[in-house]
Amino acid sequence: MDVKLTSIPVCADGIKTRNEAFGMLLISKRTPILTLNDDSTAIWQKFDGTRDVSTIVAELKNEYDCPENELEDTVISFLDSCYKLGLIEFQ
Repeated sequence: MDVKLTSIPVCADGIKTRNEAFGMLLISKRTPILTLNDDSTAIWQKFDGTRDVSTIVAELKNEYDCPENELEDTVISFLDSCYKLGLIEFQ
């Protein structure tokens, strides 16, 4: 899947999450328990079925001090990994 700025990520069915001091735990039937750091957790929490990738990047830009193109690459890379693991789908 080629993640586009207009893609809208949503959590796949059966994904359970739990907030932790270090970020978040993700539990699914398809993968072992995964841990997300604070940065990945911030991205994950934007998956609400209404925000597209460009909106997620813009909102994170307001929260983090880093170049937008670097942030865009990070978000797209994270989404691609999550998609390949079956953790998210795109609308």
